[in-house]
Amino acid sequence: MFNILISDDNEANIYVLEMLIEEWFEENNITKYKIDTALNGKEAIDKVENCIYDIIFLDIMMPVMDGFEALEFIRNKQLALQPKIVVASAIINDNENKNKAKELKANAFIVKPLSQETINIMLNRYIKNIINPKQTDGIKTNTEYIYFDKEEQIDDHMLSAKKLLAEYPENIFDKDDIKELIEKINELEQEIKFSAKLEDTIRNFSNIIEKSRILLLSFSEFTEISNLLNEIKNYMNKIDIYLLENESKISFQILELAEILSDWLESLFIEESLDDIFVINYSMKNSFNTLKNL
Repeated sequence: MFNILISDDNEANIYVLEMLIEEWFEENNITKYKIDTALNGKEAIDKVENCIYDIIFLDIMMPVMDGFEALEFIRNKQLALQPKIVVASAIINDNENKNKAKELKANAFIVKPLSQETINIMLNRYIKNIINPKQTDGIKTNTEYIYFDKEEQIDDHMLSAKKLLAEYPENIFDKDDIKELIEKINELEQEIKFSAKLEDTIRNFSNIIEKSRILLLSFSEFTEISNLLNEIKNYMNKIDIYLLENESKISFQILELAEILSDWLESLFIEESLDDIFVINYSMKNSFNTLKNL
């Protein structure tokens, strides 16, 4: 039996991580496992004191007791058990937190939003290796501590928005069109918050997705997100609202997708301040996966 603990104050994040973990276990034909959850570091410690975990996922920013405080306590008080502890941060290239995680004897530091690939690497290393100690999953490290951030490992993807946009003709997009699209997303958010009909929400969201997809087709760097937006649009068009049981949850998951897209479009095209232009791929995928599982 494999025991896993997820500690995060955001229940939506816990839900997504649970799905990613369950998918890994299913793909590896492992049925004997249990996932526990905690909403803060104190709850995590209480769980650890009553159960031996193979791997613990700790968010850094949590109320009552943060992830680092919980990590320090577990390492100081539970040295005989030595669970594998993975610290997660929503801040990209946060050297201070990366170094602190290492000092406090975390086994790995990963960056949100979490992808299936990231979780697969962690579970292959810390769960699959228990079954097959020779499994390395291609990770080379001089110490046990790992820093894994998919975006950072693809250096040519780390482009500033200004640099990218400067490489294209000035008329490739119109800021007014972007602002209008963002305004449409804001209107959709208000509709959802004031309980619009799900049928209308889906139709309006699909139109926004399609306009965004067409806009991004002009940029070769955005092929992946364009394809994802097309997949989302096709999925939305196939939804039979008369068979749905979780209409409110679906509406608010659509709202999350819309907010991610709006923030990204504004940062990239209006403010031209986005450091990592590819982070949306992982955010949208995680949120879309949640929607499909409702």
